[in-house]
Amino acid sequence: MHSSTYTTSVERLEAATAAYLRDLEEQGRSPRTITGYARTLADFMASFADSANGTSDPCYADILLWAQTFDARELTQRTRQQYLVRLHAFFDWACEHGWYQANPVLKRLIPSVSDLPPAEYVALHDWQLQRLYAFDRPGNARNATYPRNYAIVILLLTTEFRSAELLHLSPATLRWSDNQIIVSCGKSGGIRRVAFPELAQSAVRLYLASGIRPQDLPDTAPLFGTTSKKGVFGTRERDGAWTVGSSAWLSAVVMRHVKAVTGVSGVRCEDLRHIGRGAESLSLEETRARQARRNAYLLERIKDRPRQLGSRAGKYSAFSVFQNVPWLAVKHSTNAAYVFPRDKLTFA
Repeated sequence: MHSSTYTTSVERLEAATAAYLRDLEEQGRSPRTITGYARTLADFMASFADSANGTSDPCYADILLWAQTFDARELTQRTRQQYLVRLHAFFDWACEHGWYQANPVLKRLIPSVSDLPPAEYVALHDWQLQRLYAFDRPGNARNATYPRNYAIVILLLTTEFRSAELLHLSPATLRWSDNQIIVSCGKSGGIRRVAFPELAQSAVRLYLASGIRPQDLPDTAPLFGTTSKKGVFGTRERDGAWTVGSSAWLSAVVMRHVKAVTGVSGVRCEDLRHIGRGAESLSLEETRARQARRNAYLLERIKDRPRQLGSRAGKYSAFSVFQNVPWLAVKHSTNAAYVFPRDKLTFA
């Protein structure tokens, strides 16, 4: 038993929490999972510290007091379930390892998955998807970084990468000859192989040809990188190091690009993953194939130009070369978007 080692219940909870997080790390759990547990336990610990009375162990009443704060903080049902599941798992472990005698998180407190509202994702019309597939910069899109933003969106649409997975890509993970990408930043922290479709390959080649990613970097450096402390993605200061950007910044880049191209606001990285998963109609598949061929043609036009086309100044910016290429014409329609829960499409 560990109870006699600590003078207060808060000290014991802190020590048990630290031991649990170390155990998760030794089990090989992913950094993302460990961080999630750490945040949940720190949140509960703050509540327990305010209500703890001496040496009493956390009890059912302490759990209720903590859960009552969820309403004031307007936490979603999914977040509430996640918090309670994590805390229940922690106390199960703590009981098994002699920290506590009983788990105060009763299962009846935890909402079942069937009781939770389905996750909602933004969806787009076919014509809006066609505009995202096309390498055709609208006037309100960012000129210097458009090839990079286009590559990011195409990868999210065609490979269903999670944000962390995309941010940890490097040229060394791209298997051009095998049409595969090696991904090592999934939820499990393992390695998996993802199909590298023709359209995604052409988008990445255009991005690399644009010079936005400095060509003197090693293949092991991030495919999409940043040197700014604030996470300004894809820029490179003269003395700065090219490092992995943040997921918050990536989300902002995606939202800005999709709004500029389609007019739809608030489209997140996870939305594009689900949009791409459902965009398998024959017409869209043909659009992808046709655009991949057009991108290859465009790459042929720029491959002999040694200048860095992504530079922010001068007539050799990316689109001074790209602007005269005949593009796939896409007629504009309404900007209305849909919201669909999981696999079922419904009107917003």
